[in-house]
Amino acid sequence: MKVPLYLSHGVANRNYIELSGEAANGVFFPAGKLLVAESLPDSDPQKSVLLKYAREYEQAYGAGTRNTFGGHAWDAFQIAMQILPQTGADRAKIRDAIERVQNFVGITGIFNYSPQDHAGLDQRAVTLVTIERGAWKAATR
Repeated sequence: MKVPLYLSHGVANRNYIELSGEAANGVFFPAGKLLVAESLPDSDPQKSVLLKYAREYEQAYGAGTRNTFGGHAWDAFQIAMQILPQTGADRAKIRDAIERVQNFVGITGIFNYSPQDHAGLDQRAVTLVTIERGAWKAATR
C-alpha cells in the first residue's frame, strides 16, 4: 500500500511486529508513551516512571517485552494500593477515593479523576507511534 496505514493501539505489542515482519514497517498507531519512553524529553513527567517500569518489566520477562497492557494493570494496582488502606472494601468509599486521585503519574498517563471523569486521562496520555525496521519510534507526523 502506498498510503499511510493507521491502526489501533491493539498493535502496541511485540507479537504484532514479529508476526507482521516487514509489513509492519510504516504503520502508525496511537499508544501510551511506554513504547517510546527513551525518546521522551527529560521534562516529560512520565519519563522516569516509564523507564523504571520498562527496565524492571524487561528484567523479569526479557528484552523487548514491555507492552502498554501490562502498564494498565500496574496503574490500577498502584492506585488501588494508594486508596484501599483508607477505604476497606466499601464500594462507595472506593469510588469516592478514586474520584479524589489527582496528578498520579502512571504508565498510561497522568491521572486526574473526578466524579464526572472516571477515565482520569487527557490527550497527554497518547502519542503517535510508528514501526521502523522492527522497532517502535515516536512518529513525527
